[in-house]
Amino acid sequence: MARKKRKTSAASTTSIAAAGPSTALAHIKNQLGETPAHLARPDEAVVLCRQEKKWSCGYGCLQTLINALLHAGVPFAQALAAGGLAEAGAAVDVRGLQAVIDRSWHRGFDPEGARQMRDALRGTAFVGCRGKRAWIGCAEDCVALRSAGIRANTAGFCHKRHGVTELEEAQKLVAHLARYFADEGSPSWGPDVLPPALLCFGGHNYVVVGVARDSLVLLDPKWREPKLELASAADLKRRASQFECLTVRPGVSDGELPKKLELLA
Repeated sequence: MARKKRKTSAASTTSIAAAGPSTALAHIKNQLGETPAHLARPDEAVVLCRQEKKWSCGYGCLQTLINALLHAGVPFAQALAAGGLAEAGAAVDVRGLQAVIDRSWHRGFDPEGARQMRDALRGTAFVGCRGKRAWIGCAEDCVALRSAGIRANTAGFCHKRHGVTELEEAQKLVAHLARYFADEGSPSWGPDVLPPALLCFGGHNYVVVGVARDSLVLLDPKWREPKLELASAADLKRRASQFECLTVRPGVSDGELPKKLELLA
């Protein structure tokens, strides 16, 4: 006897983009109280874009960053729309992000990462791919953003590569992001805008919305509602030994940005 086709509920077919964003910073500020902190800004720019599947955390984080960048001014909004990353004032869905990443690889961005992904896909198309093979991290986020003229940069932290302890490497990561959120570089983002950062470790992606108490303030796309999670260097060291983060510099590029990710954009 032929097996009956299993019915699929409307909830299970909801797209990842349709999972719905939740405002985050106001809740986090309330939880921090009087604790000194350097946070992303403005409050309304940072929303929690939830992942629908275990493998889609990277897409939710990238959507959160894109939505924040849409608040950074008209040049950013125009660049993101022209680059296929935003539509109707919001980040595109997972398939749309995959299409941008795939086009960027074909344009020559991150050739080593593109080769590794092609090997992993074994002939399967990346656009529309699901499951573990569709997982993305900071490198793929950087490829998508740079292709749109956004000055995204990645930084890797591996204690074995740098000949230090795991704790020392985690401290370097926290210090790196503390400098970013202090926004004391030249040029700086200014008082009104500062996008969040992205962080990947242990096979999962997070949004970093600030630094408080010498700890990273994390936003996890698997949450249904925003929470306050502080991760110190000691906490991070217990959770992983390698980390990669992504930050964005001010300004939209008029020309093509470096295709090798190790070069500063």
